[in-house]
Amino acid sequence: MDTAYSINRHWSDRFIPEIRRIVGAHLLQVAPDYLDTRHATDLLMLDGRDMRIAARVRRHGYAGRYPYDFTIRSRLPSGNPTDLAKIVNGEGDWLFYGHANAAGTGFDLW
Repeated sequence: MDTAYSINRHWSDRFIPEIRRIVGAHLLQVAPDYLDTRHATDLLMLDGRDMRIAARVRRHGYAGRYPYDFTIRSRLPSGNPTDLAKIVNGEGDWLFYGHANAAGTGFDLW
C-alpha cells in the first residue's frame, strides 16, 4: 500500500462518523402508522438493497478558493484505478462530497 494513500485514508477516515450521520438521515424514513402499529416498524430504509457509497472529503479552504469546483481524480501517481475509472465502470451508487471545517472535526459544506 503506498504511503500517500495511507496518509490520505487516515485523514479522511476521521470524518466517517459524521458522514454516516448525514447520509443516514437521507436513507431512513419514518414508517407509516400501519407498519408501526402492526409490524413493529418505526423506520424504513429508502432502498433495502446493498448500496455502495463513496465518500470524498476536501481539505479546509478548498471551497473558498474554488467555490464551483467538483473534483474526481482521473489518474494517480501510483497507477491504481481512480474513483473516476471505478464510476465509469459502474461501481458505486452514491457519492458523498464534503469540505472539512477548519478544526477537521466536521464539514463546512457537503
